[in-house]
Amino acid sequence: MGVRRAVEIAEKCLETYKENPVYSFGPLIHNRSALAALEDKGLKLLESVDALPAVGLKADGALTLDPAPVVIIRAHGVPPETRHALEEKGCIIQDATCPRVLANQKKAASYAAKGYTVIIAGDKNHGEVTGLAGCVRTARATCLLVESPADAAALDVTGCGGNAVLISQTTISPAEYAEIADVLKKRIPHLEVLDTVCPATQERQAALDELCARAEGVLVIGGRNSANTQRLFTSAKQKCAHAAHIEKADDIPAEFFSLNTIGITAGASTPDFVIDAVEARLSSK
Repeated sequence: MGVRRAVEIAEKCLETYKENPVYSFGPLIHNRSALAALEDKGLKLLESVDALPAVGLKADGALTLDPAPVVIIRAHGVPPETRHALEEKGCIIQDATCPRVLANQKKAASYAAKGYTVIIAGDKNHGEVTGLAGCVRTARATCLLVESPADAAALDVTGCGGNAVLISQTTISPAEYAEIADVLKKRIPHLEVLDTVCPATQERQAALDELCARAEGVLVIGGRNSANTQRLFTSAKQKCAHAAHIEKADDIPAEFFSLNTIGITAGASTPDFVIDAVEARLSSK
C-alpha cells in the first residue's frame, strides 16, 4: 500500500508540476525498475538538501528557489530536521511517507516527549530508521539502535533505568523482532514493546512458508538494496531446495524453467508490473 501510494504521488507530481524540477529525497522506494520508469518521466534524485541549486533572495530577505523545486518525501520518511531544511529552501513538499511509517514516527516522537529511552530495532542505515531516530532526537530523548538479537544482548542499557520503549522498522522480520524483544525484556525491567511491524510484512512471511512447502523453487522479487526482500530470500533458501533473488524477469535463472512448480513472492517495494512480468515470462515457457 505504501509503495503504490508513493509511486502514485510521484506520477501525479510529474504531471502537475511540469515547469518545476521534481525530486525524490533519497530513493522513493527500493526498486530500481520502478525508479527507472519514474526517472524516464523526469523524476530526479536528491541525496541532500545541500545538493539543491543555489538559492536567491526574496525582497524580504528570505531564501528561495525559482522555480520552486518539488521535493517528494520518500516512502521511508525523513527526519524532522530534513523537512524543516527543505521548507526553509522554499521547496514545495509532497509527503509520500508510508502511513504506517508516519504512524511509527508519531509514536516515537510521543514516547520521546514523555522522556522515554527509545530503542529502535531495524537496519541502522535504512531511511526509515534514520527518520525514526530523527523524531527522537528532535524531542531531545535518548535513542538506541539494534539490528539483531546479538546487538540487543550487547546493548549498553545502563541509561535505561527508567522508562524505555522498543519500536521497530515496519519491514523487519516479525520473528527477529520477537527475539530482540525477548532479549531486551530480560535486561530492561520497564520495557514497553510496541507492535509496529507492518501486517503486510507478517502476511508475506506466512505466505512464503506456505509456498516453500508446495513449490520446487521460489523466486523472491525485489531490489538488491531492499532489506526486507533480502530477509525473504534468506528464509526461502532455508526452506526450499531452489531459491533465487531476482530484480526483474530477465534475471530468472535457467534452472527454474525446468521446474514443475514455482512459487513467487516479492519485497515490499516491488511494484505489481515487475511481478506480472516475471509471472508472464515463466508462463510463456
